[in-house]
Amino acid sequence: MERAQRLSARVTQEGGRYERSQSREPRGRSRLVSIVGPFQSGKTSLLEGILARGGAVARQGSVREGTTVGDSSSEGRSHAMSVEPNVASIDYFGDRLTFFDSPGSIEFIHDMRYALPVCDAGVVVCEADPRKVPALQVILRELEDLGLPRILFLNKIDQANGGLRETLEMLQPASRTPAAAAPDSGLGGWRRHRIVDLALERAFVYREAAPSSVIEMRQAYSRKKSRARYLMLEKLADL
Repeated sequence: MERAQRLSARVTQEGGRYERSQSREPRGRSRLVSIVGPFQSGKTSLLEGILARGGAVARQGSVREGTTVGDSSSEGRSHAMSVEPNVASIDYFGDRLTFFDSPGSIEFIHDMRYALPVCDAGVVVCEADPRKVPALQVILRELEDLGLPRILFLNKIDQANGGLRETLEMLQPASRTPAAAAPDSGLGGWRRHRIVDLALERAFVYREAAPSSVIEMRQAYSRKKSRARYLMLEKLADL
């Protein structure tokens, strides 16, 4: 328990070292999200993208160029890989989201195991590479055993040989539960710009390199939202 409390408190990163944040607690909810995945799957790059789009950094860094917020130690820079956890936060629509980016190398799996019990959700970064499915299975088993909500973030889609359906079929053996794609998603460059948050009953527009904005839903979509939210809650209640 003491270790879990220390992990949840280390949310401020300065020069690769983590210290207890002295800032005032923001209004709204605070959530701790773990970013996990096999070695070299792109977890630190995903964290960097989140920080840039969440307004935490002015410019998105690059692991290859050694300009990321994470992996700031000399060892991490020289090897271009995570050798310790990266912890950083953003404020999103009044909520504080703290991300715990765990190293993917098997030698550092204990960092992930210490953090997962105090996390609210997990983002599992993976790629369409059958050679990494066994490592993905180990990580997903950890989340499944804890009952932690999780989503798969399919990275490096430019290197995928097949379509989304074939990729999910290839990754499915790693998960005990069926892998389902987000509606209308695909590998053809399509992007969703208007998103409905069923849990919090709000809709917003996503803009590249700009803050998202909440929008009012039309009455017709509002009815669809209510129905979809009801079905979602019924499904969650059955789990």
